[in-house]
Amino acid sequence: MEQSLILKAMQTQLSLTDKDLIDLTAKKLALVIDVSTDAGFKQGKAERAERTKLTTAIDKVAIAGKKDIDEKRKELKNKVEAIYLPLVQVTEIEIKRRADVAAEQAEKEKKRTDAIHASIKQMRGMVVAAKGQSVDDIASFIEGCTEIDCAENFAEFTQEALQTKKEVLAELGLLMNTAISEANIAKARAKLQADQAEQDEKKVQADALQLAQTRLNLLTMIPSTMFGQSSELILRKINAIEKTEINTDEFGELTEQSKAAQQVVLTQLNTMLTNQKMVEDAQAEREKEPAEAQETVLTPNIIDEPVKPELKKYVPELLCSDQQKQQITQYLADVDTELLNIFYYIVFNQDSRMRSEALGHLEKMIRAQRV
Repeated sequence: MEQSLILKAMQTQLSLTDKDLIDLTAKKLALVIDVSTDAGFKQGKAERAERTKLTTAIDKVAIAGKKDIDEKRKELKNKVEAIYLPLVQVTEIEIKRRADVAAEQAEKEKKRTDAIHASIKQMRGMVVAAKGQSVDDIASFIEGCTEIDCAENFAEFTQEALQTKKEVLAELGLLMNTAISEANIAKARAKLQADQAEQDEKKVQADALQLAQTRLNLLTMIPSTMFGQSSELILRKINAIEKTEINTDEFGELTEQSKAAQQVVLTQLNTMLTNQKMVEDAQAEREKEPAEAQETVLTPNIIDEPVKPELKKYVPELLCSDQQKQQITQYLADVDTELLNIFYYIVFNQDSRMRSEALGHLEKMIRAQRV
């Protein structure tokens, strides 16, 4: 069959004869399609499919080796495409527009669902954030989780949100119980430490007071340690006490009492110093007298004169206990200080000669007081 006959046969078979093309052109030009509507868009896609079917059928006709015939086939295809071009163009534009809209909507939808999933994830993050926090902080997390409205903000993910909320509240409850236990333990530990610190402070204060009281006691006992000592030693002790500063670091709350005691001790020591000097002066004078006169002085008799029975009771004692010393002090509290110190000197001095001298001096003072 000649190539021209083949081409004509194809045009007849596809209804693409010259007359058919004229009629097809007129038909398509008269066709107005609104592709913005679903119906028009559907019709536009149908027109594009129809064009594709025709051009594909034309392409299937192979006329090998006959360039002039093949060119006519291509020309026929171009004519068909040109006829359908206005309808195909608006359809393809609409297809792209709809694809862009669909892509935009898909992006919006993705953002929406991502936001919902982020909110659900944020709920789960409360558990991580609440770990190791205080009771008040965990209570704030629980309150915040409780106030989340799953029905309002999670759309089709409401059930997932409700389940997550339930699980988060349960875990936050466990964290709250742990935090309360730890807080109670810490509170108990702090109280124990505070009590221990208070006890330690009281002990420090008590020890300081005891030490201050010991210092005060030693201070008030100084005169008793000076009985029988020389005037030189007594004077040294007086000088040392006068140089001693009574301060709060050493005596604390007993500072004022200790200062007063210091003055009393100084007064007593000065009296003892005066008496000791008198005794030493008398002894020096006795050492200058003949031996017979000394013997007479060594046996003084103060019992011939009436004295208080209590004083007479304790005068013969050479040594006595602390209890007796306290009794003597209480009884003789209203006696002249000089007389009291001489009396102690008599009782505690183990030197018979010095004791005799003191008894003689005491005899003179008693007589002088009763005159």
